[in-house]
Amino acid sequence: MLAALFAAALLVAAFGGCGGGDATTASSGSTTRGSAANDGGDGVPDGKGEPSQESSRFGTPGADDSIQRTGQEASVAEREAASTVVLAYLRAGAAEDRAAQCSYLAAEAARPLERIGAAGTEGSGTGCPQGLDQLLKLAPKAAHGAAPAGAVGSLRVEGDRGFALFHGKDGLDYMMPLVKEGGEWKIASVVALELP
Repeated sequence: MLAALFAAALLVAAFGGCGGGDATTASSGSTTRGSAANDGGDGVPDGKGEPSQESSRFGTPGADDSIQRTGQEASVAEREAASTVVLAYLRAGAAEDRAAQCSYLAAEAARPLERIGAAGTEGSGTGCPQGLDQLLKLAPKAAHGAAPAGAVGSLRVEGDRGFALFHGKDGLDYMMPLVKEGGEWKIASVVALELP
């Protein structure tokens, strides 16, 4: 039963921020993976559901680019705010500081982890940090998250949901689902997910 709870929490947390939106899947002819992150941009939403200059720098030509087309590109200020949260969450993960990681999680991602922590055995404690630690011990090492090569290069927003796109140090491109809570971006996934 505990294993099923772990699996459910990983799926809910990993894909909790992926709801909503009617993204298309047409190819954009985007650049190759690991290209240099955008240093600026006007931050003006494109309003067409098309990849912006920022988001078109992620992914592989001919691959599914529905994430890069979701919603609109956020302003530079909004992208920087999301980048601060994403980078802090990933740094806390690299340091195995589960309490710090939980402080950046959205409620929808933290709730299943709290249940896992409460279901722990042999005095493992309760709460999100313990649940997150237990979950990540069962997950493949590759699922623990990416090491970003720099700041978030694109933030696609639709309503209170967003996808932060960034280049990893491993040369791959990643996205982190986000959700707005109380006017601030929160992490809606336990791990960053590799873009196709």
